[in-house]
Amino acid sequence: MVASRGRGAEHDCIDPATGKPGSPFGQSVCLGTKWADDYFTRVWQFIDQTGFTGITVDGPYHGCPCASTAHAHHRGLTDSQWVQWQCQKKMFEEEQRRGMSAGAPDWYFWNGQSATSLGFREASANLPRELGLLLYRQYIYDGTWFKPPTMGGMGIGLIGTYTDDPRARLEPLDQNLDWYELNLIQLLGSGCQANLRANRLYDTERTQKMLRRWVDWYKRHRAILSSDIIHVQRPDGRDIDCVLHVNPQLKEKGLVLFFNPLAETLTGKVRLPLSYTGLSDTAWLREQQKVLTVSGGSGTAVLYGAYAFAEKLGVRFYLHGDVVPDAKAAFALPELNETNQPLFPLRGLQPFHDFPEGPDWWTLDNWKAVVSQAAKMRMNFIGLHTYPFQNKDLGPEPTVWIGLPEDVEADGTVKRSDVTTWYNTQKLQPYGCYQRAVRTRHLWLGLDHPELPGAGPSAAQRRGLQRHQHVGWQRPGLAELRPAGRPSEVGHSLVRG
Repeated sequence: MVASRGRGAEHDCIDPATGKPGSPFGQSVCLGTKWADDYFTRVWQFIDQTGFTGITVDGPYHGCPCASTAHAHHRGLTDSQWVQWQCQKKMFEEEQRRGMSAGAPDWYFWNGQSATSLGFREASANLPRELGLLLYRQYIYDGTWFKPPTMGGMGIGLIGTYTDDPRARLEPLDQNLDWYELNLIQLLGSGCQANLRANRLYDTERTQKMLRRWVDWYKRHRAILSSDIIHVQRPDGRDIDCVLHVNPQLKEKGLVLFFNPLAETLTGKVRLPLSYTGLSDTAWLREQQKVLTVSGGSGTAVLYGAYAFAEKLGVRFYLHGDVVPDAKAAFALPELNETNQPLFPLRGLQPFHDFPEGPDWWTLDNWKAVVSQAAKMRMNFIGLHTYPFQNKDLGPEPTVWIGLPEDVEADGTVKRSDVTTWYNTQKLQPYGCYQRAVRTRHLWLGLDHPELPGAGPSAAQRRGLQRHQHVGWQRPGLAELRPAGRPSEVGHSLVRG
């Protein structure tokens, strides 16, 4: 940003010893000039137009004095550092006001800075991959003694920084996939603010899957990874090193990472200070494993995702029931990265009442089965098709009340209603369902069919029932609505048949 960056003699810091442009940190621009006014104006215009939510500067004002007496915002040497510091401070304060991430390799935490480097040397970017991996882990270990990992930043150089030596870069990514993965694990596993020096994040489908796997892992454990680090064993390149994330206020109270820097298997004992997790009696440890995450914008969306995953395994959902593959298949989590949404906001069924297979004859179990299967088929609506007009074959039906607003009392009861009937075997001759009235007990699985559990009323029960003029046996008042008062409740007490 300004450290070691000159912008011309009229804008640069003036060295007090020589009276010429220059500073102890290399040539730097002075933030007490009009150049700074124009610069910060353009910075905020850029943020407003792009919607960026973070700025990492390298580096901010770092203390250069300026002996100029011609700059716009400071009188001379004595107030130059104060004026420049105030100018830089205002930038971080504005970032904090906007809720932005603000990283810098200096110390402006009191003014809005959110992260600083956990450790960096220019030469470290030129190290061979195996040495860079170890050194960056040492930076993470040493840089989190006095601040949480989220206040620190660390990066990966996928491309060469100060060298094009192939031993110091990870490109081509697919050819260095193992090294790329190791860097990601320790970077994301540290919980620090990660940044990558790169032209791209992946170059093949295989690289993309690896990247997605570890990003998803980080998201699942983000809360504990963002928590404090307990330093267990410092990396030295000779033995296992270890860090432990702890937070007794979370459900996942601890997450431990072990690293083996050698090309051989290491066996040893590590004492974990689990008291920092708040666990006092028993702790369950689970090794990192492959996990498939099904997520959505609502509980219904997650349910749809679960059904979609079952279909990936060969299960099929129909209105009449589920179809499961006959043969037992070996289970393995597939590589999936899908996002789906319905084509239509309203999806469902509209069954007709005026047929023997319609809702008039459905039992409570029938309703539960239809609703359950409809959800599996991603439906969210059930409409009841009814004929509201008076007709000996077509209604009106008990699920429909027709009238004017003044026909309804304040408590919801109605003053009058038409005579209504459920579907029965004497109706719908035009549709060819029946040519004459048929007792439903004569139907397959009818009222008295022996295969129907609890089918048909007993003789004693029949004496308490009256025969409706159109159909089988039903409770008094079930088949028609009374001329006045609240409509009869129907459905839950409908006699089978």
